[in-house]
Amino acid sequence: MAKLEQWGVCERGDYFTAPEAKMICLTGIVYGHPVKPDGKKIVTNAIAAVDGRIITTYSGTEYVLGEPAPKYLQYLKDNGYEYNKNFPIRMK
Repeated sequence: MAKLEQWGVCERGDYFTAPEAKMICLTGIVYGHPVKPDGKKIVTNAIAAVDGRIITTYSGTEYVLGEPAPKYLQYLKDNGYEYNKNFPIRMK
């Protein structure tokens, strides 16, 4: 299973993409990925499932979340979101 360090949540889509069509992804530095080299900054495919700190994308890749990026933690704090280390990603 790949590990994602210094991660944050991001959206895929552009200005013309309808909000409901935007995909929620992760960005971060990957280790142990079957194709990507260790230490490479990536953007994942869209998140399909969340199980605690294990994230599965629609392509089927599983990631275990390491430490979040400090900028992402600051974003959460600035916007009134609480960070839960055991359940860091909440999907609707």
